[in-house]
Amino acid sequence: MKVLMLSADSKIFEKGSAVQARMIEYGALFDELHIVVYTQSGFVREKIAPNIFIYPTNTKIKFLYFFRAYKISKKIIKNWKLEIGNSMVTSQEAATNLVATLLKWRFGIRFQAQVHTDFASPYFKKESLKNWLRYWGYVCGLKNADCIRVVSKKIAASLDTKYPGTTAELATGRGKIQNTKYTVVPIFVDAQKIKNAEPFLPKPFDFTVLWVGRLEKEKNFAEALAYFPRHLKYERMLLEHLASHPNDFVGALQKFPRHLALMFIHAFQAKLFNEMLEERMKENRNWSLEETGKLIGSDSVLGEREKRRLEKEGLMQDSFSFKTMPFLSSRGSERAFFAELKDFEVLAENPLKLSFSLGSGCYATVVLNWLLDKS
Repeated sequence: MKVLMLSADSKIFEKGSAVQARMIEYGALFDELHIVVYTQSGFVREKIAPNIFIYPTNTKIKFLYFFRAYKISKKIIKNWKLEIGNSMVTSQEAATNLVATLLKWRFGIRFQAQVHTDFASPYFKKESLKNWLRYWGYVCGLKNADCIRVVSKKIAASLDTKYPGTTAELATGRGKIQNTKYTVVPIFVDAQKIKNAEPFLPKPFDFTVLWVGRLEKEKNFAEALAYFPRHLKYERMLLEHLASHPNDFVGALQKFPRHLALMFIHAFQAKLFNEMLEERMKENRNWSLEETGKLIGSDSVLGEREKRRLEKEGLMQDSFSFKTMPFLSSRGSERAFFAELKDFEVLAENPLKLSFSLGSGCYATVVLNWLLDKS
């Protein structure tokens, strides 16, 4: 079988990228794989495998993507003799669905629409004008596709709720999607590779929640809440608020105790401080144990080093002043570069047991890491 794929991911042209590697894997399943990619100017047509060809649209204006992609696709169908009975065009984006639909109408080529986004979510269309347009692009794809692939049972259930019907016939508010079958085919995840990966979180926790997703309005906070354990009270507090007020992120943060909400700001300030301290420690000079550095805030007097660090983070100094959440504002302060280790005593050697005291803002775990690294 010969497949014509319409894509909007320019990383397909990036040698060694995970996206290109995935396309090469897909191509091994077919006689030929032709991929037309919506790109801006600067890309060239390539052959990334003996039977896989990628074609850039090279258009400066996004609106022209449609016309250029359609023109390239027509040439592929004609020049490469994609036999209609043994070929298929596939699309997973709202924008590419329009081109795929035109190709089906013009050449009678079979069209597979792939749905990777829960566009039937009640929040999707309301998020932006762009999403509103994308919504109708997805609907166009479903109405004209010969087959539909969805990547999760959640999306399949969402489609059934939005467009009641059977897998053989889905209904929309503006007519029916006739004789269409959709199949749930999840995106492959190498679970064993994840299980074998080195953990990136500290060990002592009894329970860890990993939430993979984007915090966007189209997400179902109420459903996420159902999966969060009862003992994660602060996480559930945030989700409970967002489930009933999906757009009120400020209100959700205001549900947190002040000291807990401030922890996010202080942690970021500490990150900046540690990065700048690491830079300074590379300087070959004599150090005074009294030297201090800045925990950057809205009232800090900044030097060139601090300004460069903020610029690298894409922030300005007034980013630490929150008009909508004044309780999170931070004026900044000074912190010592060096901490004095007081009352140090080895209580036992096997197992090792130490006793010492530190000033405020210093952490025993950092001291232990330093001692173990030196031993």
